[in-house]
Amino acid sequence: MRALEMACNDTLLPIEIEAVKNFLSKIHDLRKNMLEALMGALQEGKNLLDRLKEIANEGTLDSRPDRIKLEADHAVLQVEKWLEELHDRRRLIEASFRSRKTQLEQCLALALLATDLRDLEEILNDRIAALSSSCDQLGDSASSAELLLFELKKLQAEAKEFQDRSIKITKSTERLVSSGHFAGEQATEQAYAILGAAADYVNDLDQYESLLNRAVAFFNSARSAITKLDQLEIQLVTTEHPPYSTKLARFHAQTVATIEDVTAKPLAEGYALLDVTGRGAPGAELVKF
Repeated sequence: MRALEMACNDTLLPIEIEAVKNFLSKIHDLRKNMLEALMGALQEGKNLLDRLKEIANEGTLDSRPDRIKLEADHAVLQVEKWLEELHDRRRLIEASFRSRKTQLEQCLALALLATDLRDLEEILNDRIAALSSSCDQLGDSASSAELLLFELKKLQAEAKEFQDRSIKITKSTERLVSSGHFAGEQATEQAYAILGAAADYVNDLDQYESLLNRAVAFFNSARSAITKLDQLEIQLVTTEHPPYSTKLARFHAQTVATIEDVTAKPLAEGYALLDVTGRGAPGAELVKF
């Protein structure tokens, strides 16, 4: 009983997962040993009490009546007192055990959550760094931009899993705080920080998706414009008008208007993309061309 009592009243709490598990196992073993020893002691006490009561009722151990009745009655009271004290001490130790067990289980839960949080933070930081170094990559054609979009969809699905996982960790941590865990508030702050980072990552991916969709639209517009300009070039080469004639002047004016009309949309889309990525962004070099 003393060993369990000391273990339950120890003010130090382990924080590492294996240490907490070992401590939980230790107090369970000590409690089991205490209960086994206590049951034996109580049974022996009960047997002794029954025998003392028999002696007290008989009042003697030989032919002399009531010779030891007073002593037997006193012994009965003393044994009953000892048994009651054993029960009281067991109840106190049981209360200490339950309290200590709850503390350790909370520590274990927090340690497991902290491990999950560290793992999530590590992989999230890796993904954020990777996105930061590639978020200006727009491809060199509509097909390459669409391929980037395809890969981005995978990252978005993964990011949603990160966010859901972070929400679960945060909710579990909040439950620990509500139970009064001594380190709960600090753990909650960390959980909310990772939850915020996960949300920011999802938002950054969505912004990159929007940028890639605009890049696809730009490359399609640019390709269409180039096709029309090629056709216009053929017209310029094959069409003949007398020099300085009204027809030639009209044809040149129509050509200029067509060029402006054909290039207006892709130029606007391209400049808008460069405004977002920055004119010097390596991943937007093909947009500049």
